[in-house]
Amino acid sequence: MKAGILAPYRDQQQLVQDILNESGASPQIEVGTSHRFQGREFDTVIFDLVEDGKGWIAQGDLKGTKWQADGLRLFNVGITRTRRRLYLIANVATIHRARSGPLHAVRQLLDADKVQVVQATEILGLLEAPEEDPVVSEIWQALRGHATLIDLFDEDQLPDELRRRIDAAQERIWLWSPWVGRRSEQLLPHLSAAQDRGVRVHPVVLPRDQVNMHLKPRHEELAAQIAGTVYLAKEHQKIIIIDRNLTFIGSMNVLAHVPGGRLEVMALFESSMLVERLLKHERADQLRQPPACARCGHQLVHSVRRGSGYEQAKAELRCVESDEVAVAFGPPAGGKVITEAAHGPLLGLRPTLAHTDTPRRT
Repeated sequence: MKAGILAPYRDQQQLVQDILNESGASPQIEVGTSHRFQGREFDTVIFDLVEDGKGWIAQGDLKGTKWQADGLRLFNVGITRTRRRLYLIANVATIHRARSGPLHAVRQLLDADKVQVVQATEILGLLEAPEEDPVVSEIWQALRGHATLIDLFDEDQLPDELRRRIDAAQERIWLWSPWVGRRSEQLLPHLSAAQDRGVRVHPVVLPRDQVNMHLKPRHEELAAQIAGTVYLAKEHQKIIIIDRNLTFIGSMNVLAHVPGGRLEVMALFESSMLVERLLKHERADQLRQPPACARCGHQLVHSVRRGSGYEQAKAELRCVESDEVAVAFGPPAGGKVITEAAHGPLLGLRPTLAHTDTPRRT
């Protein structure tokens, strides 16, 4: 089955084509303007109107100027290129305000319930395909892997943007930053404020025995103020996840970067699917509530070994004091995590929300 994406403007056509090329989309999908698609037919057509009510298509009129007549012809080409299904990308409020022209014709179809409307906001945030409507499910499948690059930030721009995003967080914050240094003084008050208003805050840092002596007090201060602090052995990830849809990912160790130091870059993406896949990949559910050692009661530290076969992404829980392996997590099988007790039964490992043996400040 062939699909055609019709874009009214050449720059838009080139942008969509570049995105398809980078994503490895099927060659059965073509992108073109109305002139390129003249006389062609496709099983499915996606027609982006690019309209705010004042544009080329909205003002389409055969009795108007040449520009207005061309706008109407463009619309006619767009809606007549399909054999089976036509998707219009449009602003519904703009269509409802239309009093004449092509948009008014679409409005009449809406009023007569001859067009099915799927709100983008209804599907972009869903983690699973909606089963009650096959059309909505089909669109969700097409968009599920889409991630929007909001912006890129260097080492000087990121701190302000990150503080702003942390202050707006409503549900959760995950922050992978191996080392905790002087930069933490700028972020810690904001993380603490988020925690106080009910946001689940989880900084993921290296265990204290894997950092330099002069950094240990910073690590202890973080753990004292943020109850959800997690230790992860051999950590090198630089990822920040905020709520259900925002991800910063790049090269900057945000809790320890020295102002004026190395050049860094962090990209900010908006995608609920990216958030969920990263959290699953990084075993956030296990990190969030690490058990305590059955022998000494100290926090168990996560240590991940990556390899091939059974060893792929195998994780261990080691006692923060003795470094003995307490529990080994095998690679996910069928969406489930396999656990093996290395010493003592699993029931002997008591879950705890106290992620550190350092007392919290009050």
